Amino acid sequence: MTLSPTVTKTVTKTVATGAAITVTKTKTETYTKTVTVTKTIATVATPKPVKKVKVAILFDVGGRGDLSFNDMAWLGAERAAKELGAEVTYLTPKSLADMKPLLEKLSKSKEYDLLVLVGFLWTTPLNETADKFPDQKFALIDATTGVVRPNEIDLLFREQECASLIGIIAAGMA
Repeated sequence: MTLSPTVTKTVTKTVATGAAITVTKTKTETYTKTVTVTKTIATVATPKPVKKVKVAILFDVGGRGDLSFNDMAWLGAERAAKELGAEVTYLTPKSLADMKPLLEKLSKSKEYDLLVLVGFLWTTPLNETADKFPDQKFALIDATTGVVRPNEIDLLFREQECASLIGIIAAGMA
């Protein structure tokens, strides 16, 4: 913004009778005022879509509907799907002889990020398969292979802890 005020000063002086001198002085000054307006726009980076984790739950030959650990594993899988957005599938081998071929087929497919093996009956098939597929992640529930592998986690329950609590409750009721 530029301002240009003009100041005019006129002085008249009488120097003799009938004679006067008039001096007019005009002064113009220019003032410049710069105003900077900055507009800040906040940008939010759009997050990359997160890849859905694909999980296969492999029950032992008892399968779902046992009202026990297979059904509990499925409840956990449903919760993971709901709360974490995991894509969960379940499979049940028809017999003990089908367990290792099923595990190898799924490991070879690379379709699943995690294979969850429910029950101790998966111990031998996992021991015979896990080293062949180092990029496949395995979780063995309620058993241990006895081998430490970077692609395997063994999850054991502490039945003795809940059993002792039940004993305390039962003793209190007697």
